[in-house]
Amino acid sequence: HLFASERTEYQAGDQPMVVDTTLGRLGLTICYDLIFPHYVRKLVEMGADIIVNSTDWINDPYQRDVWGWNAERIQGLASTRALENVIPLAMACRTGRETAAPGLHFDSTGPSCVVSPSGKFLARMDAGEGIVVGRIDIPAEEMERWSSIATYRIDRRPDLYR
Repeated sequence: HLFASERTEYQAGDQPMVVDTTLGRLGLTICYDLIFPHYVRKLVEMGADIIVNSTDWINDPYQRDVWGWNAERIQGLASTRALENVIPLAMACRTGRETAAPGLHFDSTGPSCVVSPSGKFLARMDAGEGIVVGRIDIPAEEMERWSSIATYRIDRRPDLYR
């Protein structure tokens, strides 16, 4: 998914991507993809074990100050996507300033985080440079227990949403 002016610079991908790694099957998203619940759901349906979001949410004063587009909104997206899909999510958020476009700031929108399948933050860094580490190796019996309570995917009623 391309955001606003990105459409003039880039070409959108044409298929969702799930890759096998030693950590498990990673469902790959880039930035704006996280806003689209059906896209993340598709990655889960394709067998993703973890959703990974590589991002550079813009810290634009207009978006932040007028419309409230800030770390709280982005944290909400990460938490909700993990919860509604009952899957861990890891997000790495860019920080710093863009030398090619001095007006763009990435240093305080964040967060980089690791979120559990319940939407709980296991680790996060709201702003600045650093490393965030969160353990998502949830024992099978705990995941099974949570999945028996969090039946969101099987409780969906797509016939009502058409």
